[in-house]
Amino acid sequence: MQLPISSARLTRIVLRVTIALMLMGLHPAMAASGLQKFSDELQELVARVSPSVVQVLTTGVSPTGAILSSSGDLLTQHGGGSGVILDSEGHIITNAHVVAGASRVQVLLQAVATGTSILQPRSRLLGAQVVAIDVETDLAVLKIKGHDLPTLELADSDDLGQGQLVLAFGSPRGLENSVTMGTVSARGRQLR
Repeated sequence: MQLPISSARLTRIVLRVTIALMLMGLHPAMAASGLQKFSDELQELVARVSPSVVQVLTTGVSPTGAILSSSGDLLTQHGGGSGVILDSEGHIITNAHVVAGASRVQVLLQAVATGTSILQPRSRLLGAQVVAIDVETDLAVLKIKGHDLPTLELADSDDLGQGQLVLAFGSPRGLENSVTMGTVSARGRQLR
């Protein structure tokens, strides 16, 4: 579980950003209003993107069959990852390693909050079928039954550059609807 940022750390971050903006010739008041505008734009982007980001949940048994309970039965393994709805008919893209070897795949659709309640509405859990897997690119396409689903348009990865600010949406370690900001560390990096 991620802990909220401390007010002391937030103050240090804002101070550093303000100093950096002042060094670039911006007055502190302009820097503060610029940061507020940037924050507002990030919140608008999150509200627009989040409904099309899903949590992928998988169930299966050990790929080697070597994990046994004390009674000698195979143990069920649970896994998960994130995905994005590609079209309103229910096609979803996720990582191939998330669904590899799964005997059951489900997708948790994020519920859209309405009103002013601090309680998050219930998400919908739907069964999914694996349509295609490409191990080389670590991508998989899933299909859920649905229509008029919120979608996310894919961009051209050739337009992405090292050092560019990006947002990462997903459900790391099962933490539904998480958003983080960072920079592109490299393009086309492969571990193998």
